[in-house]
Amino acid sequence: LRAVEQNRYVIRSTNTGISAFIAPDGVVYNSTSLFEDAVILDKAGLIDVRTLYYELYWVVNFVLIFGVVSALFIHYIKRKRRFVK
Repeated sequence: LRAVEQNRYVIRSTNTGISAFIAPDGVVYNSTSLFEDAVILDKAGLIDVRTLYYELYWVVNFVLIFGVVSALFIHYIKRKRRFVK
């Protein structure tokens, strides 16, 4: 998800899990199996193009937070009215 979101190569390295190279389009093009002792070598490019999400992440986060807070507020008001009657 992060590779597609940021349009970047992602190189994931873990101790006990699956290590992988992920392309900017989300395709895993080299990986290891679970609990496998291995070394994988591949190429990952550097990309300097910024995605729309990268430029507007604060707007997306504000809208999400505002939506969650609004939903909680509406739920609280409806619940409070139910007990008042």
